[in-house]
Amino acid sequence: MAFLNVSAFLALLGLVGMWTVSYVLERRIGPRFKDVVRMVRGLVLPCVLALWLVDGLFGFGRQTPEFKLVETIFGFAVVWFVASTVQSFFLADAQASAVRSRTPRLLVDIVRLCFVLIGMVMVYSGIWQKDVSPLLTTFGVGSLVVGLALQDTLGNLFAGLALIFERPLAVGDWVQVGDTVGKVRQITWRSVRIVTRELNEITVPNSAISKDRIINYSSPNRLYGFKVTIGFSYDAPPSVVKEMLLATARETPGVVATPAPDPRTLEFAASSVTYELRVFIDDYDHLTDVRNDLMSRIWYSARRAGIQIPYPITTIHKTEIPYQHPARDAEERCKEVLRTTELFHELTDSEVDLLAREVSIDRYGKGEILLREGEVGDYFFVILDGTCSVVVASSHGGPIGVAAVGRGDVVGEMALLAGTARSATVRATSEVKAARVGKSSLSALLAQRADLVQVLAHYTAKRATEIEEARVIESQIVRTRSGEIDERALGERIKRFLGLPA
Repeated sequence: MAFLNVSAFLALLGLVGMWTVSYVLERRIGPRFKDVVRMVRGLVLPCVLALWLVDGLFGFGRQTPEFKLVETIFGFAVVWFVASTVQSFFLADAQASAVRSRTPRLLVDIVRLCFVLIGMVMVYSGIWQKDVSPLLTTFGVGSLVVGLALQDTLGNLFAGLALIFERPLAVGDWVQVGDTVGKVRQITWRSVRIVTRELNEITVPNSAISKDRIINYSSPNRLYGFKVTIGFSYDAPPSVVKEMLLATARETPGVVATPAPDPRTLEFAASSVTYELRVFIDDYDHLTDVRNDLMSRIWYSARRAGIQIPYPITTIHKTEIPYQHPARDAEERCKEVLRTTELFHELTDSEVDLLAREVSIDRYGKGEILLREGEVGDYFFVILDGTCSVVVASSHGGPIGVAAVGRGDVVGEMALLAGTARSATVRATSEVKAARVGKSSLSALLAQRADLVQVLAHYTAKRATEIEEARVIESQIVRTRSGEIDERALGERIKRFLGLPA
């Protein structure tokens, strides 16, 4: 009896020591081991204490129902402890690229539950010496019935697990599943929710996604390439068309430089030569805006380059009044604007008619650049319709707005009249129609009206002063010591540049 008391005292002292050690360890070890220590203290040690009380203190035999009940509880606790410990170690400190970091928590919980159930059945069968075959049969039949009743739900579940493991798509990706194109908003165990460009949310079951082809426009990177196909006249040389398409693509905002735009001759169609232009953008999200801008700019660029976009239709004009040809109508509008332009207001009607016949009319879309700062040009523009912004580069590289120009205003005249590089950039802020005045046509006019040189010099000096107020332009205009622009010296420079007699 004394020996029993000593053993009971030592066992109790050992349990108390283990409890104390567990508290100390919990404060000193890392976070991934804290849950294990807590389960040992709160689950395993109480079960050990219960076994000791039943066997050592109360004297119940190992074959008594009381001892088997406590032993069963202890076995269940050990199974639960092992399952929880394995799960904790499996999920802790997983690297982002590791398979276990991509393992869905739902799958881990299901595996853990199956392990616990099997372990408990084994513990029960081993302690009570019971045949669990009927229980397993009942469980199997029940599982079959539940599986048949929930086959669609289970199909979506396992398809969702496959999506999470394989990661063919992620939240935020632009994808196409069947006929549905949109951005992935949410991925659940049952379905994937996709938001289309029309801001409609479509829920696609995982089972349907697993059976269909998935196109991910955001993987392996955000770059996305698309093609535009357009036909041009047989009269336009392919080299000229390709150069125009390449320049237009490079000027379009949103089109990346690498991979470079790639124009190709596709086929010889019935009424045109078909060309294909492949470009890349930095994100599929910008596709519609960039495509719209690119196609619009191609139309304007082709019009300015004199390249026709043919169409196989028949147009019948029926009118009761004399038909006025569009080219002659545009020429009349050009004359009307030239007569009211400050630069040409002293010209006679015959001189305006002569100038109007020599100029060409160009069209520009919103955002396109008419003139670029630093370039050398032998022409300037008279704005016939639309508006433009005039900006210059500051000393720190940022743009400085100089003016907003519109109908009747002249831009780019300093580069032509003074023979210098362009001192500002002119960008269309709306659709613009502009008359291009070249060096040859202006020289022919000034050869007849030498007195117009000083008028042009005065106008050029006035515009240069406006730019000078925004940014000092060195070595591009003639200046006096007082800082004012010397109109007489500028006039002499105009004569020299245009090849007129002094």
